Amino acid sequence: EKKEWDRVCKLHNEKEEEWRLKDKEMMHRLVDIHESLWD
Repeated sequence: EKKEWDRVCKLHNEKEEEWRLKDKEMMHRLVDIHESLWD
């Protein structure tokens, strides 16, 4: 029971990390686009 829970938590954390990285990339991309529009 506890093991299963740990496993689920671990998966969830990995997903969160993945999304955080994706978000960062998206933000950078948006900033790039925004800056190029102002050039």
